[in-house]
Amino acid sequence: MNEEEVFTRLKSVISSVVSEKEIIDKLTLDSNLTNEFHFDSISMLMMAISIEREFGIEIASIDMNKFITVRDFVNYIKDNYEE
Repeated sequence: MNEEEVFTRLKSVISSVVSEKEIIDKLTLDSNLTNEFHFDSISMLMMAISIEREFGIEIASIDMNKFITVRDFVNYIKDNYEE
C-alpha cells in the first residue's frame, strides 16, 4: 500500500473520530493533530483504536508518543500493514 492509499484511508478514520468536516478538508501529511487541530489524548487514543481496526495492525502504547504529524501515522501504518 502506497502513501496516498494509506493517507486516503487514514482521512476516513480521522473523520470518524472528529465531527468537524473542516479538519478533514485542511488535513495534509504534515498536519500536526495536537497543535493544529487540538487533538487531546482521548482523541489520539480513539484514533489509534480506529486505525487498528481499519488496518488490522496493533499500535503499542509506547509508540503513541511517536506520532506528531499525520505522516508519522502513515509511515507507521505502511511499516506495519500486511496485505
